[in-house]
Amino acid sequence: MKQQEKSESTRQLLIDAAYNLFYTNGLQKTSIDNITTKVNLSRGAFYHHFKDKKELILAVIKTKVHSRIYDTMISPLYREGDPVLLLCDTFSKRLKSFTKNEKELGCPLNKFITELNSYKQYNSALMNTINEWEKAIKYILIRAKKEQKISFDTNVSATALFLISAYEGIRTIRKIDENDTKLNEFIEIIIKYIMSL
Repeated sequence: MKQQEKSESTRQLLIDAAYNLFYTNGLQKTSIDNITTKVNLSRGAFYHHFKDKKELILAVIKTKVHSRIYDTMISPLYREGDPVLLLCDTFSKRLKSFTKNEKELGCPLNKFITELNSYKQYNSALMNTINEWEKAIKYILIRAKKEQKISFDTNVSATALFLISAYEGIRTIRKIDENDTKLNEFIEIIIKYIMSL
């Protein structure tokens, strides 16, 4: 393996380990030593790739947290097909796909926002993900309007914000709920809501 590839592989290993520890244990409770121990690397290896924990957190947000939302909630909305069905399918499939552990831990994006909201240097990276998600929902709603699948009066900005907020809300509620009853009810009602637009 070439040195540059090895270096990039080590950097990605640190990002992956940090993401898993941040998601499971929280950002405040996860130290650089926890991360390096998890992947059997030295602190020197860490500092070769990142100036400090803050820089690592930004890298985790921009890669791991963003890609989870992009791959499951943004990218599918740009596919061909009936826009209303695509929107319903994107939300319902994602909400049905979570493991027991993911249900108990909640949404990583929400977790990062909650833990980092008082640190302004992270807000723009987190908002970039939310803004890109909102843009994708607006795009598919505009398509639905043009294809006369939803009412011309639908406020796409407000609807996009509502859908994101509702999704994040049910993920948070599911963290403390003992079973999937509320989650399943939410999936049913969010589909009905989208279909009624």
